[in-house]
Amino acid sequence: MLPNITPKFPNRSTSRSESVSRGLSLFFDHLGPAVLWAIIPLCKVASLIGYLAQEQAAHPAILIAAFIVQQVLTIGFGVLVVVLFLARRPVVGQRASASGRIVAMAGTFALQIPGAYPVPDDQLGRLLASSALIAIGMGIAISGIVSLRRNFGIFPEARGLVTNGLYRYVRHPLYLGEMIAGLGLTLGTTWLPAFGLFAVQCGLLYWRTVLEERALTASFPAYPDYRRRTCRLIPGIY
Repeated sequence: MLPNITPKFPNRSTSRSESVSRGLSLFFDHLGPAVLWAIIPLCKVASLIGYLAQEQAAHPAILIAAFIVQQVLTIGFGVLVVVLFLARRPVVGQRASASGRIVAMAGTFALQIPGAYPVPDDQLGRLLASSALIAIGMGIAISGIVSLRRNFGIFPEARGLVTNGLYRYVRHPLYLGEMIAGLGLTLGTTWLPAFGLFAVQCGLLYWRTVLEERALTASFPAYPDYRRRTCRLIPGIY
């Protein structure tokens, strides 16, 4: 007598549920953030084109060059972020809490508001200092994000342990660059409350370092040793 063998077929509802889950993950972890962040470099490109189309005879050539350099670096930073959103690795360990997500988003966009306010064009020294700080900060941030590569993320979550590049000297070079660029942006605007927003941004970025280090410590046994031999933000100082 032949045994009663019932053929097994894939559970369609389970397969459909997994497809929906993958689709949501693709959108919220990759496509959605990339599309939203792409707005920033696109606006910067439009602003730079508009600036170059205007008559700049009244402005010193060195100031025009400094402005173009800082804008190109800012655009490059934004494009890198978009690319890394699309290619980044999945989270290792726990997802960020709601409060951690709020801190990360607020710290990232705190100084986007004063960037829309007018910049004085009659104070050459101030504008050159502002442009230099923004260029230096963006340069550090770009170097940090290149080292992160697919481990990049906005929220305080662990995706991988990076110890090369600037991360050999400080644990959060990306935030250091953002602080320096934020100081330059604040210095270059005529909007006085921007200085208060800069202080808030620094506080939020520091809070992000604390949250990220907790996530990395929980996910990577080698992280505590790395933390002991490196500085948090300023090489050789802190």
